Amino acid sequence: MNLMLPHLVAQATFWLEPAASTSAQRHDVVFYTVLWTTACFFCVVVGLMLLFVILYRRRKEGEDRHGPIHNTALEIVWTAVPLAAVTVIFVMGFRGFLELDTPPSDADVIDVEARQWAFTFTYPNGATSENLYLRLDRPVIVQLHSKDVLHSLYIPAFRVQRNAVPGRTEQLWFQPTRPGSYYAFCSQYCGNGHSRMNAEVEVLDETAYWAKLAALANVFVDPATKKRLPYDEVGKKLAKASGCGQCHSVDGSLGQGPTWLGLYKRDTEFSFPPGFTLSAADSDAKWDAYLRESILDPGAKIVRGYQNIMQSFADRFSGSAAKDKKLTALVEYIKSLDNNGPGGKPKYYHPLPLPAVESKPKADAKK
Repeated sequence: MNLMLPHLVAQATFWLEPAASTSAQRHDVVFYTVLWTTACFFCVVVGLMLLFVILYRRRKEGEDRHGPIHNTALEIVWTAVPLAAVTVIFVMGFRGFLELDTPPSDADVIDVEARQWAFTFTYPNGATSENLYLRLDRPVIVQLHSKDVLHSLYIPAFRVQRNAVPGRTEQLWFQPTRPGSYYAFCSQYCGNGHSRMNAEVEVLDETAYWAKLAALANVFVDPATKKRLPYDEVGKKLAKASGCGQCHSVDGSLGQGPTWLGLYKRDTEFSFPPGFTLSAADSDAKWDAYLRESILDPGAKIVRGYQNIMQSFADRFSGSAAKDKKLTALVEYIKSLDNNGPGGKPKYYHPLPLPAVESKPKADAKK
């Protein structure tokens, strides 16, 4: 049976995706050991049951009906064999558990923030993304925490999963062994948007990895042309990276929060604070202040018909000049979705000048 395992873990099977990490390879050895061991015992037990049904069926009157007799050797066998099998499985599983609990000292460290309903990955150079980027054949530690309710990070191809518990930081490590694109999911039900809480995992070579992190760190510059990007275009990328689309649509469809399409300068009533309203007649400054406040302190004003479920993004878009610049970009993107003019074109939105050129962000020393 064990001679088949290297072949089994090298490709996708009926049960599992291709193993793409060292932890997945260790996991699959245990998985297939348990699978085929239980399959063999199942066949033996069911086979004996069928045999006994035939041998010990009801007899005719007068036939010998002697019951079973004690057999010490048989009892030793059916106790010792399962005990030995369970012991082997326990040792294999416990060794894997200890390995997962002791990460290498030279591993990359990535912060993972889970919130309803998106993941945000933060890298050592300060770059953030909605997808996870990893170096091939390089161990990585993910430090997982939740901003609201119980979540989890589950990457099937790596055979790893860890819960994100509010108020705690959980740690998980693994080492990718195959380049490519994989999926990550939240495997703990966390609300209406749970099914949309997923991310892509990209395993890249050394050069592509550092180029990707450099591009993510300076979102105001096009990585291909090295030219400055408009605020609204940057805001679109930031909205995607922050998971805003999980609650706010940009096509007018209903969601957990108000749609952003035509939101700017739209007549809006609020359930809180009482009596507060916004309309096209209000100044650009008042609208700009409202949009900024709604990102940093979502509970300050609640649009009528919606609940106060949005978490604050103040940690991501305030506290420094760079973060405030990102906040401006996100607000400009929302305003750019103004479709109040003829033919659904912007009526009130006026783009800001291109942002100033920033110095290239410094990344941590490459290991």
